[in-house]
Amino acid sequence: MFPKQGRVRYNIEALPRTQKELELVIGRKFVRAMAHFHQVNLDEVEPVEGEGDLVTRRDDGTTITIQMAEAVDQITRRIRDQRETYVAVLLSEYPEVVDLFSGCRVTIVDNGSEPLMPRVGSKQGLRDMRDLVAKLRGIGESLQTLQVGKIRVRKLLLDPSKIELRVMCERIVEIGDGLPSQITWTGGYITQESHRRTLIANVVEDKIRRGYTKPEGEYWLVVYSSDIIPRATDAEIVEATSRLKGMVHPFDQAWFIFPYPNWDLGHIVRLWP
Repeated sequence: MFPKQGRVRYNIEALPRTQKELELVIGRKFVRAMAHFHQVNLDEVEPVEGEGDLVTRRDDGTTITIQMAEAVDQITRRIRDQRETYVAVLLSEYPEVVDLFSGCRVTIVDNGSEPLMPRVGSKQGLRDMRDLVAKLRGIGESLQTLQVGKIRVRKLLLDPSKIELRVMCERIVEIGDGLPSQITWTGGYITQESHRRTLIANVVEDKIRRGYTKPEGEYWLVVYSSDIIPRATDAEIVEATSRLKGMVHPFDQAWFIFPYPNWDLGHIVRLWP
């Protein structure tokens, strides 16, 4: 969380270390995302024993048991480490630029191509960082007239790497209200096609092959990942949907969620039906 006073810190949510606690946090983000994006109102999730991990209910009292499953992408985790390193250097070494975004939520977005960025301490990485800082300074200076609740998006092309970035700035409070900037760096990823296509599908198939028995009420599968943010038309979603259609399983619905850091929401995509 970001205090209204004090030193600026990197905007990353400290997720629980235990699997059960992690699934509970992700489940809470999921039900809020269902309400926000799909107008499906569900009760707060609770842990459950048996054929599921969590349980919730519809407005009409129908019980929904949720089976959780994590999709881990080691390649994307390496890319994410690069992003976090650049943000950490930005916050620690360029506070005067960071302060220009006070009262704003700032998201830097790349397309995830490899190599994403040169190592921040390398000669080329230092040049990219200096160019990024110069361009962020210009954006920050232009935000002084941005109204609360408004969003401004700028595209950048870093020299010398020619890496394309988008910078999305949303003003949360008025200038001078004491809220420091909230800065994250995220984006997609481009990796080996076979690896990308089967990433979620393999998790789905593993869950199906475990032979769970459908409990009373509805039974949902929710795959979560902090590594990838696929769209509904992306290969990993299409492959997962195909396997769900082609296999016998007990699930009434299947979803994917990427949990947004420090927000009670997430990016959700329907896998099936």
